[in-house]
Amino acid sequence: MMSSDEYVSIRKMGDMFYFYSQFGAPAFSFNKEGKFKGMVGVNGRAAHEFTRYIRSFAVNEERNELAICDMSGKLLIYDSNGTFTRSAQIGGEVQEMSDYKVFHATNDEYFFLRESRNNDIPDVGTDEKYAEQHLVTVNSKGEISNEKLWGHVYGITTPKANRSGVTSSLLKSALLETDKKFTIISNTDTIYSYNPLSKDAVAEYVIDFGKYALGGSNPSMARFNQSDIFFDTEHFLVFSIMFPISYFKDEYPTNLRTVFVYDKQSRSINALKLDRLYGHALVYNGFGTRANEKAKGFAGFTNDLDGGIPFVPRYIKDGKMYQIMDAIRFMDLAEKGNSKRMKEVAANLNEDSNPVLIEVTLKK
Repeated sequence: MMSSDEYVSIRKMGDMFYFYSQFGAPAFSFNKEGKFKGMVGVNGRAAHEFTRYIRSFAVNEERNELAICDMSGKLLIYDSNGTFTRSAQIGGEVQEMSDYKVFHATNDEYFFLRESRNNDIPDVGTDEKYAEQHLVTVNSKGEISNEKLWGHVYGITTPKANRSGVTSSLLKSALLETDKKFTIISNTDTIYSYNPLSKDAVAEYVIDFGKYALGGSNPSMARFNQSDIFFDTEHFLVFSIMFPISYFKDEYPTNLRTVFVYDKQSRSINALKLDRLYGHALVYNGFGTRANEKAKGFAGFTNDLDGGIPFVPRYIKDGKMYQIMDAIRFMDLAEKGNSKRMKEVAANLNEDSNPVLIEVTLKK
């Protein structure tokens, strides 16, 4: 069974789409017509199996291969049909709960941020180093061709979700991709572009958090929400910021995860406004509200193409943006929206149907 849409990540190679989540299931492959073609990966502990769940999934278009990294830091390679070919341990010793997001660089090379966890999570204080982060490049045999220190993981104190007391969390960098453009979101205020061929990182954007910056009387801070909702395109930058509960006590949890759009031409920045008409349309990942919370609408790009619901991009590939949506949610929103095409698709669905993939090509 596929997970609910809010947990599913998308990858595309050629005319094939791959959907995976971190709940023990393999990756599901479909062709561009939506026909199910098979599964990639098997859950288990053998050399050809991923351990417990898929941490990341990369496509290698140069070699027509697929790569899975599991929670133990094992890299598994498959051909385009999903047949296993080889595996390697890329994180040194087997590490349970590894946080590796692996990306394809070139030919048979992959890269990721690796943490060296030598200490317990700090109880308090933003200056306590919990781990080092290294940028690592490996091949599919697990052989390291490049490794260098990127930065450190710090412990910070944040208010608990129940608004009483504090808890310790981690502040670290993350790797993300927008259609083969690679980005490192730092653990402070800087966004870097990363070239996996030259192994160089260049500071490209700096966010001024203003009164929400770390320090002052509040022990927490606003910081990047390091989810899959980050896109750096030719014309705009989309990213999500997480705010401390203390800043929005009366609107919890509506504004805790706010999505911003930076227009590169006008150099203006705006937050996406919540659309209260469409209710609980998408949860987690920076948009909408969390599961079991009161629905307050969701933020997305206004659909001025056909009058349909706001669009929430989850993946960009070959100049197109994609969003995946559970069938029952799609049917509910189609009834509320004005898109003729959306209503036509919804008429052929039922609550047991597969999710719907929405593809958007922006007007020039």
